[in-house]
Amino acid sequence: MKLLTIKIISLAAILLPLVPANNAFAGTPPQLPPLFVPPPVGTDTPSFIPPNSAFGVDVSDEVTETIARQLQAAQDFCRRVPSDEYTVDCLGDALENIARNMPKTGDYAEAQVAVAQAARKLRALARENTSPDLPTGFIRSTGADATRSNSPLVPVRTDTLAQTNAAAFAIIEEAETILLRSAANSAVRKVHYEQIAQAVGSSKVLLRSV
Repeated sequence: MKLLTIKIISLAAILLPLVPANNAFAGTPPQLPPLFVPPPVGTDTPSFIPPNSAFGVDVSDEVTETIARQLQAAQDFCRRVPSDEYTVDCLGDALENIARNMPKTGDYAEAQVAVAQAARKLRALARENTSPDLPTGFIRSTGADATRSNSPLVPVRTDTLAQTNAAAFAIIEEAETILLRSAANSAVRKVHYEQIAQAVGSSKVLLRSV
């Protein structure tokens, strides 16, 4: 245990300077930047967001707001990755886990498919542009409510970061459009899908800021 602690502190010392100095969020207490932890061998990783199997299949304010909060939490987490090269796969990892926990039948089925599709495309994009210089690993926040990425994150190439982020921006924009169109003919689902689309689309701000 002592050796592991020393290793983590050492890695943090190397990577934490890459985090922007001002990472406080309006209306929330200041949070410590995440630690970069290399992936362990032969162990399973915890979910980024605890699964909620109690979700129903009919649209409701409670379920929609929970999904929107999870999407916002994912963006807040990915905003504080050790370096910008991890942002695309961080978003893909987070959306993947959110989609996994969304209802797959009923009123939310099409929303689940749209989020899952965006996650797959983001993760594929990161792997198509993998950096040969930066390590793959988990991103973990610190503090009492520490969370970490659901799987090891793949950094993208620094020299093509702008182009990769532009492609990721387009993927998020596509997901937003699909969500809006999916509920266009349903007055019951329309407001809920619009809220989810807005939460997904807000990720574009994160990609644009990189």
